[in-house]
Amino acid sequence: MVFGRGGGGGDLTAFVNSPQFRLKSECPLSKLREGMFKRSLNRGELKRTNYSRKNNMTWNEIKTLARELRKSQTKEEAILWGLLRNRKFKGYKFLRQHPIIYTEMNRNLFFIADFYCHEMALVLEVDGKIHDHQKDYDIQRDLIIQQKGLRVLRIRNEEVNESINDVLSKIEKVISNHSDTD
Repeated sequence: MVFGRGGGGGDLTAFVNSPQFRLKSECPLSKLREGMFKRSLNRGELKRTNYSRKNNMTWNEIKTLARELRKSQTKEEAILWGLLRNRKFKGYKFLRQHPIIYTEMNRNLFFIADFYCHEMALVLEVDGKIHDHQKDYDIQRDLIIQQKGLRVLRIRNEEVNESINDVLSKIEKVISNHSDTD
């Protein structure tokens, strides 16, 4: 099976070296921690728990944060996105940096998933080294996402860098398991 960009097979090295494969050096998380989203707005208060427990955020602020995260994607997210976008993978539509909203104790909270496929009820998370130090948080987050009826597949950065075809096979297996249960 050939995974690639556009109509042809595609060369992953050419994609990584292409102009559209850009990384931003400044991460929005640092801006957020410095107070970019400190103000609380009246309408639709939502809180981003894994960034700051004090910041109430509106839907527009959440969308802005998701856009910033899209602009500052990691190399591994960019590689995977190049293979998932525009229904390139099995015809399924994936969204990147997509907010997942849930309710806890009568409060609306949210996570931003790296990749989300509504049709398959699937969340893909590309994990870097930071996730070695926040395993409990990731487990809690996965449970909340699963309670919403979504499946979570965690992929390590090393997997994307070393064997992208194995990663795509993992995703395909999760999707085929979902199709078998329907």
